[in-house]
Amino acid sequence: MGASDTVALSAQEASIVSGSKVMHGEVSDRVLRLFEGIRAAYKPRVTLDRALLFTASFKTTEGQPLVLRWAKALKHIAENIPVTIFDDELIVGRPNTWFGRYTLVYPELDGSIMKEGAASFMAAELAGKPDAVHVTPEDKQVIDEQLFPYWDGKDFTPHFVHALPDDSRLMSFGPDPKKR
Repeated sequence: MGASDTVALSAQEASIVSGSKVMHGEVSDRVLRLFEGIRAAYKPRVTLDRALLFTASFKTTEGQPLVLRWAKALKHIAENIPVTIFDDELIVGRPNTWFGRYTLVYPELDGSIMKEGAASFMAAELAGKPDAVHVTPEDKQVIDEQLFPYWDGKDFTPHFVHALPDDSRLMSFGPDPKKR
């Protein structure tokens, strides 16, 4: 770049460069407290309440049409998930009981890989990776002993991959190990 070239920054980039926490206009002290509280609340953490409730429902609806099982599972979650309202919140609702960032587990989509995924998250955190997701030993135990044993091989992903035409599967995922 020459001396006469200018760099245009987005509002987000400009606020990062200037050290500002506000991208547009002004923000209230309440919003800044929420922002600071969430950022100070450690790394993103895995939350399992939704996964456990979804799994519990699916265990009771085996043999029923899939669309009905999903509907019953979502109803079960809505009726049973813990609700926490934190100070300064005007719009409430989060799938966990702590204040801070989180990541959800969807065993119905990726149950076959969640055991390895949790181990990878834990290894990334031990290695000090800045984007690591916190998985407690208790979370890992729930994944290994309750969620993974039920969902391994029942989740969406392996069935989707197996249902693909051979050429599409080969191009996207490699050879089908079940056809060797």
